[in-house]
Amino acid sequence: LLVAMAISACVLTAICSIYVSSDKVYTAQNQVAQAQQDARAGLDILGREIRMAGFIRGTINTDAGLPVSDGNNEEIEDAQATTITFEADTDNDGVTEAVCYAYNPATLEITRQEWWWNVAVWQEWDDGAGNPLGALALIPNVTACTFVYDTDADPTNGTLAVPLTAADRANVRVVTINIEIRTGRPDLSFVNRDATSAMFNTNFRTRTLQSRFFVRNMGL
Repeated sequence: LLVAMAISACVLTAICSIYVSSDKVYTAQNQVAQAQQDARAGLDILGREIRMAGFIRGTINTDAGLPVSDGNNEEIEDAQATTITFEADTDNDGVTEAVCYAYNPATLEITRQEWWWNVAVWQEWDDGAGNPLGALALIPNVTACTFVYDTDADPTNGTLAVPLTAADRANVRVVTINIEIRTGRPDLSFVNRDATSAMFNTNFRTRTLQSRFFVRNMGL
């Protein structure tokens, strides 16, 4: 009986060890998959709208009301390393919108903020009660983000220096976004040894994604 109990204990210990190990692997991979899914869904929205930059309905004479206002109305109002603001009829309803995508390192989010042209001035979208919605989180757990701008599809020609001037913004034809995302929760059994990662020497797993968007309405 003692021998049988000892053997059973060894078998149960082995089974429990395998289960715990498998559960850790499953949890870690599930966290990574969730982070990638959130990022890809957000990039799909971001890319679809950036491709429409310059698709403007009607006549717009000013950028008054936008946070990047310099008085001049432009298809791309602002283009920096971590933010872009552009005009387009994003929902094809006949009303031009201005959209700003920005990376917030404090909250580790890429946010989206929107205004609409009311014939006289840009007005920020609100909740229906007159309260501006502000910048809304689109992609969470972003540990690094850069926007890169180019005049054509050939990256070997060099990219435009940020922040872009008004003349450079008018020549943008390709926008590339590079982001690093992390898992929603740390894994105490894992240490990030990637020295290029913003999460180096932490317990967070990361993945890097790159997407290139052709701004097809610019220069038409």
